[in-house]
Amino acid sequence: MSFTSVRTVRSLALVVLATATVASAQPTPGRPWVYDAAGTSKETTARRRATGAEVGTLNLMTSASRNAVLSCITGDRVCDLSVQYFIGLPSWDGVDDLPPIVARAVLIDVLAFKGVPSLPDNYQTTRQELEGALAAQRVSLRPGDIVLLRGGKITLDAAEWLAEGHSAMLIGGNQLSLETYRVGRPDMTVPVHNYLINQRAIAIIQVDSLEDLARDKVYEFAFIAASLRPRGADAVQFRPLAFPLRP
Repeated sequence: MSFTSVRTVRSLALVVLATATVASAQPTPGRPWVYDAAGTSKETTARRRATGAEVGTLNLMTSASRNAVLSCITGDRVCDLSVQYFIGLPSWDGVDDLPPIVARAVLIDVLAFKGVPSLPDNYQTTRQELEGALAAQRVSLRPGDIVLLRGGKITLDAAEWLAEGHSAMLIGGNQLSLETYRVGRPDMTVPVHNYLINQRAIAIIQVDSLEDLARDKVYEFAFIAASLRPRGADAVQFRPLAFPLRP
């Protein structure tokens, strides 16, 4: 066993020992901890969920309180209050230091533009269709935007149009993949991924829930998200929030 391995095992042992010591120092309750009243019925639980009681004092948040704090925000500085989690070896192109994301975002509703509820899995949305959808929405792209697509996967030409023509910062949508490819082919490639990630350093966001925005015709919004910080990962999960912009 190498010195590094011995040191790691020793460190883990010390952590376990310290944890056990802290746990044993805790007072023993006179009876088991009870968080819910005994005999809580399913009906009571369902009623609490329906009224939002389960979130406790988070119910103090209202539209007015959110607007009050958001109206005072300055974008001069973002303080990251997270800590970094170690899950593996450092990666060459990872997400170890992904900053909090605060940016203007645009929804391009391809499904609404084509007047269909869904598109085939192998459908490829073209640059012309993106242009048409934006024109129908009366929305234009700006450099540094986050672009989210509802429905369809894009061609390489469409990706180039978003990246080079409009300097998109991030691109994503409500699909598991941003492009189509055939699994099992010896010559299988993912040109959109290769172009955006490797050539343009543009990250891809997958599987956003865009139905509420599309239903309310919210095409421009503030996109705010932050991820955990797993050291050594190539991808990371985060929870994006959309705040509609004033007209």
